[in-house]
Amino acid sequence: IANTEEKSMETIKKEMRDVQKTFGVSLDDVSETFYQVISATVDTEHAAENVNVAMKMATGGFADASVAVQGLTTAYQAYNKMGYDSARLGDILAMTQKLGKTTINEISGSLGQAIVYASSLNLSFEDLGASIAVLTSNGADTSSSMVYFTNALKSIIQPSVQAKKAFDELGVAYGASAISDAGGLENYLINLKAAVGLSKEANAQLSEMIVSNKWGDEETLEYLQSAEGMKFMGGAGANIDKLLSMFKNIRGGTAIISLLNNVDKFDRFRTQMNIENSEGELDRISDTMMNTAQKQFDKLTENINVIKDQIGDQLLQQLLPFLKIVEGWVDKISKWMDSMPQDQLNELFSNVIKFTAATGIMMIVGQILTTAAGILKVVNIISSPLVKLITSTLAAQEASSTTTAATNIAGAAGTSAGAAGATGATTATGAAGMAAGLAGSIALGVGALAGATAGINALYENTYNNDADKWAKIK
Repeated sequence: IANTEEKSMETIKKEMRDVQKTFGVSLDDVSETFYQVISATVDTEHAAENVNVAMKMATGGFADASVAVQGLTTAYQAYNKMGYDSARLGDILAMTQKLGKTTINEISGSLGQAIVYASSLNLSFEDLGASIAVLTSNGADTSSSMVYFTNALKSIIQPSVQAKKAFDELGVAYGASAISDAGGLENYLINLKAAVGLSKEANAQLSEMIVSNKWGDEETLEYLQSAEGMKFMGGAGANIDKLLSMFKNIRGGTAIISLLNNVDKFDRFRTQMNIENSEGELDRISDTMMNTAQKQFDKLTENINVIKDQIGDQLLQQLLPFLKIVEGWVDKISKWMDSMPQDQLNELFSNVIKFTAATGIMMIVGQILTTAAGILKVVNIISSPLVKLITSTLAAQEASSTTTAATNIAGAAGTSAGAAGATGATTATGAAGMAAGLAGSIALGVGALAGATAGINALYENTYNNDADKWAKIK
């Protein structure tokens, strides 16, 4: 899904390895993160930048990588067009975690509920972060805070007929431009608080009543409109009625009421969200977590894995000529076997089984299979000259059409490969000597199997036309 016109696959591969080394995360996990980011943002050019931010969010925000990606890409899709890059979004989320009673993991999991309406109202991401921090610091859990705040924003942008009447009676603006026209959420809250006329004490009492869930919505509203309730709230019952009508119900008004009661806290938190105070916050919390012993060990492990992958890539390049030859042989042999009578096939493979049992090839193959887990550890011992030796020998056989040549190749390749490993085992010391010895075993197996393949190819060359006389000689 990557747009290779924006960035080549080779560049993306290098960026993926850089992330793997930086954060000590497996290449499979890094690949999945790149996929999710590019899929969600359709932005290959900035994929590496976005992935790095997501990984920092996961590390410093106690989050699963997929959840961090979900939160970041949701914010990125809505706010990138407003001039926010992923680094800025990450810093604001990190500051929200610092100021509120929440985590990046919790925010990312429920951010989508509020962000649609927040961006529609042109609410800055700083205002959104400060609101979440205030609501969670006041005791509401993150998920509930998101639900309440979403309902409040929805009531401002899409008020009901009854709500519009209450807005108009109090002289409070509503609609998509209401908050931006007021100069931001803080100014809107100040205007709303003045219009409702609640004292700080009355607002605090109302907030406590709602948070404690003393009554249901209808019971609370009925109480507040009663003489006792109006006295309890300082005589402002009528305006509370309007406030609750504007924001539909007690539950929907919880966020607004809590924010109205904490305008001063919102102002402090909003100041902390400004770039001069929050820039680099995500790096700070991520670096703190990356300095743990476990993370350092993970980084070391993945740096070693990157080196292995790089060696494997180079080895594969050396093997390509050999693989191309074998590919041609496989195609020929497949066609030959398709055209061969069943009785000849039976005789051929009966002899092949006897041959492999007699020469010990099966034992060699078994040894290779049982030591496969160690191949990566010694891949650097199997040098390119050895691969070239096998390749050149097999290439020479391609020109031959006799079974004698096939036999000679099997011996030459197997002996030379074994000698290469034996030399390594003799000259190396300690663990390196053991690695070279294992490489010799593998090389011997490669040589022997190459010889067997060459022998089958020679059989094909001499029986291609199902010539009975030649077949008899080969048997």
